[in-house]
Amino acid sequence: MNEHEAVASASLPELEPLVEGSPQLRRLTLGAVALLTLLGTTGTALSPWLLTHAPVALVALSPDVRHLVLVAAKVDFVPVALAAEVRRAAGLIAMYGIGWFYGPRAIAWFEAQAPSVGGLLRRLERWFARIGWPLLVVFPVYTLGAFAGAARTKWRAFLPAMLLGQFLYIA
Repeated sequence: MNEHEAVASASLPELEPLVEGSPQLRRLTLGAVALLTLLGTTGTALSPWLLTHAPVALVALSPDVRHLVLVAAKVDFVPVALAAEVRRAAGLIAMYGIGWFYGPRAIAWFEAQAPSVGGLLRRLERWFARIGWPLLVVFPVYTLGAFAGAARTKWRAFLPAMLLGQFLYIA
């Protein structure tokens, strides 16, 4: 089995990290991704009830654009923006950690999990290689957080670009 096949058949926690680092921090990063995924799925599953009874909680659990649009008509902007900013930033930071620890292996794993979007992932990866962290302001998606980590983007560049991008996305 070649390395690409091994990456494709492994679960993300089974991949060997590319960088030596704190095993506790690596486990914390994987746990954060798992927790955020669980929260997002729970928010989506409970979205009809949460939209009626706790709209800000819906955005805090699952800050997808569809939920932001639905909640915007019911709640003031500031609480929704704060909940969405914190939750979306947590997701990008977790994905930054995945990219940092696993680098190109994580990207190959993402591609193997969703082969139909592999071309798009590779295109985004080329754009990120050319443009770098400013792309996070324009297109603040979780995949770019992983690319930023894999590219070893400096934290002091990543964090403000990601936060500004998230704010613009939410607003």
